Amino acid sequence: MYNWFIDYLHGHKQRVVVDGVASEWSEVTSGVPMPFLRFINDLPDVIPPPTSTGLYADDTKLYNAIKSNQDCGQPQKALSYADNWSKQSNIDFNVSTSKVLTISSQKARSNGSTVLVQQN
Repeated sequence: MYNWFIDYLHGHKQRVVVDGVASEWSEVTSGVPMPFLRFINDLPDVIPPPTSTGLYADDTKLYNAIKSNQDCGQPQKALSYADNWSKQSNIDFNVSTSKVLTISSQKARSNGSTVLVQQN
């Protein structure tokens, strides 16, 4: 898959056209190619509720509200589904740039909190 993306980007050029005026052509050296976006668009379909997903370029966010002790396992369950999807799709998440963010109020800490799990 990696080689396919490299081949796809190699030699590709782009330009911007605004009101009929075009910029110079320049070589594409970075960015997220459209086929990649189509390739990853089915990831939200495999993540079980109540976890929500957010996709933007090559970032993926998994998040859900933790309102009870039973909800605490949901982020890990969603990550397991995402991991299985990534293995089947031959896409690796960059674990070294992944973070867990807990957002809560002092009151919510005793009753639960909202957790955002991010995979890049």
